[in-house]
Amino acid sequence: MVKTKYKVLVVEDDKVDQMAFKRLIKDEDLPYDYTIAGSVSEARKFLDSEKFDIIITDYSLGNGTAFDIVDLIKDTPRIIVTGTGNEEIAVKAMKAGAYDYLIKDMENNYLKILPITVEKTIKRSKALKQLRMLSHAIKNVNDSVFITDMDNKIVFINEAFHKVYGYKEEDILGRDGYILGGIDGEGEFYHKKKDGSEFPVVLTRSILKDEDEKEVAIVRIAHDITERKRADEMLKESEKKYRNLVDSALIGVYKTNLKGDILYINEALAKMFEFESPEEMMLEGVIARYRNPEVRGVLIKNLKKTGKVSNFEIEVLTKTGRPINAILSATLDGDILSGMIMDITKRKRMEEELEKLAITDRLTQAYNRIKFEEIIGREIEMFKRHNQLLSMAMLDIDHFKEVNDTYGHLVGDYVLKTIANIVRENIRKIDYLVRWGGEEFMVIAPEADLERIRELAERIRTVIEGYSFDKVGKVTVSFGITQFKKDDTEDSFIKKADDALYKAKANGRNRVEVNT
Repeated sequence: MVKTKYKVLVVEDDKVDQMAFKRLIKDEDLPYDYTIAGSVSEARKFLDSEKFDIIITDYSLGNGTAFDIVDLIKDTPRIIVTGTGNEEIAVKAMKAGAYDYLIKDMENNYLKILPITVEKTIKRSKALKQLRMLSHAIKNVNDSVFITDMDNKIVFINEAFHKVYGYKEEDILGRDGYILGGIDGEGEFYHKKKDGSEFPVVLTRSILKDEDEKEVAIVRIAHDITERKRADEMLKESEKKYRNLVDSALIGVYKTNLKGDILYINEALAKMFEFESPEEMMLEGVIARYRNPEVRGVLIKNLKKTGKVSNFEIEVLTKTGRPINAILSATLDGDILSGMIMDITKRKRMEEELEKLAITDRLTQAYNRIKFEEIIGREIEMFKRHNQLLSMAMLDIDHFKEVNDTYGHLVGDYVLKTIANIVRENIRKIDYLVRWGGEEFMVIAPEADLERIRELAERIRTVIEGYSFDKVGKVTVSFGITQFKKDDTEDSFIKKADDALYKAKANGRNRVEVNT
């Protein structure tokens, strides 16, 4: 076992006694890191620069006494050594703060008990420091503190105890702790004040032991939880009102476990899913309501990662199998998932309609220039990254101004819509139809070379030429086609198609011209 090493200052002016001390250390193999001062001035010099665990000082020193260094060693335990006949001085030293004293004898027997005295002195010093800290903490703590002996007789109360319980020291000290109520163990108890009223407390306790590890007292701390109890009651009442409110809410509210068992749903959610009652829906479980059960797996994964999700979009099925769009917010607490669901089917349709209106020409239902910018940018990027073919056909309705001037704009609109429909019916699913402006349209053809776009344009031109338009009769169109090349940009690509269209117009219309 490793001995605790102590740093010791010995103040002794007698050389013989100094040697006796050194011999004791060596013979007994004492764990002392010692320093010897032969005078008051030398002791002061050491104390100014070093700290010691204990000081052993002779009372009578050559150039003074032990009292001359007391002001420097207030926080350090000290043992006074006096000669025979100096007992009164030893008592005076004890009153001045010495922890113990030893009386020198001719045979140096006092040195035999010195190690034990040192050990006890240091232990006592540490215990006193802890007691001072404990006393300060107890006096300043806001909770009620009372200490009992091992027979549960109250031996100490703090100021907070007096204020809460109403007892003064003379009223309570020496009385049985059970006068307060339950004090065995820890936890919640109801305690009784001096006036007889009861109040709830949370009680904690700890055992105090002396230096020999003998249990000598019990420190108990009582925390008044009256306000917490009142808040709990208010919370219960609030939860009851909240449950009533939830049951009558328009938004679906639910609680499930991770397996998918429904633990609670309100009336609104049952109605949303076309069930007669919450109880009927609870019998089926939540997984059956997902159109794609894998989506629930994604939801659970997100919940386990962050503890909550907001505005998570899902597609679910009603009792009759009707799909509805919904958003949910949820939290995960252990195995329990709680949240709200809102039906956004109508809102979703409106959003889709608005989105379509934003990118679609209202008259012809072809894409507009806003959508064109998105499409052409994406397809050019595909060409650059993957060398994917890309071609374009620009078409213009021949003599369309004469149609408007002769038959009016309603007939002109009819011609535009009819031609857009013909083009739409004759292009591939991966092709895009864009109304470029006025009577001009654009067909963007991914994965198509010049030969394929030429065949596509000729087919459309032929179908339109052979179509009989109401009131107008025959209508023709001209095409300019081109293929995207390595050095092209978006602007140069469009210009090549436009130049080819201009050539078709100049060469007599109702034809397809190519610009490589």
